[in-house]
Parts: sequence; structure tokens; C-alpha cells
Amino acid sequence: MKKLNIVLGFLIIITALFCSSLFSYAETDDKAELNASEVIEENSIGPDPLKAPKDFNNGPEIQLDWDIRLTANVLRGFIVKTSQKTGELNIRTLDPSIVEVKVIDANDERGYYCEIIGKRAGKTTLILEDSGTVLEKEVNVSGPELRLDWDIRLTANVLRGFIVKTSQKT
Repeated sequence: MKKLNIVLGFLIIITALFCSSLFSYAETDDKAELNASEVIEENSIGPDPLKAPKDFNNGPEIQLDWDIRLTANVLRGFIVKTSQKTGELNIRTLDPSIVEVKVIDANDERGYYCEIIGKRAGKTTLILEDSGTVLEKEVNVSGPELRLDWDIRLTANVLRGFIVKTSQKT
């Protein structure tokens, strides 16, 4: 009886391995080809514009070679480079309460000259669109640095003045 149980267990394991190997291979048509750019991950909403093939982003190539880190209330200029200037660059942010951004000079020979200003501390996404091409960049805005170097000792009815130093005076 013990040998029968061992043999049955062995047969069950071999059958399970054989069946699982049958299900792991699917028959394919010799004429059908799978294009990796057409495959979308199961949990994704759609193709990622940053990883999409060039036929998904039908417009010119957009480059923003800048890790966007700002301080609140500081205006900063930057260049958006493109493989083909169309004059139709649309630049916006997901949260306009954190940053404000706009194209200043679409005729700049280096690309599109834009300006961005941090309004308050936080994170948002900058979205650039040009004739079917979409580029997204994360924007980090930090608050101004404040420093008070003073041991506060006051006497009643005595007026004292002091200076607060900041990296950005608003």
C-alpha cells in the first residue's frame, strides 16, 4: 500500500508538470509577428508617452535637459529643444497653484525660450506638447530658506528690532 501511494504521488507530480508545460506554450501563426511597441502592459492605462515608439509621438522630438528644481517666488528661464520647430509648443502644468509656466520666445534660434516661476512649495508635472509629441517632467518647488540667528531675550517695555535673512525676499 505504501508503494502504491508513492507511485500515485509520483504520477500526480509528473502529470502536473506535463500539464503546466502544455499551458505555458501557445500555438502561433507563422505569419503573425508580435511588435513589441504594440504590447501594452496589463495594468497600464495606455502607452506611456515617454517610453512610446516614435510612431506614437507623431510630432518632432522634444528635449528638456534640465532637472526642474525651483525655489518659490524665483523666476527661471529655460530652453526647450526640438528636432523641428513648428511654433506650436503648448506648455502647461498639472497644478497651476504650484508653478506658472509659459513660452516667451518661440523664435529663439536655440529652441523655445520659456519661463517658469514657483508659486509655492510642492510637486507637480510639467507637460510639453508639440504636434502630437508629449513630454512630461516632474517639477519640485521648495519654499524660501529662512534663518533667524538671535537668542531672544526681551525686557518688558523695551523695543528691539531684528533682521530676518532669507534666500529670496518677496
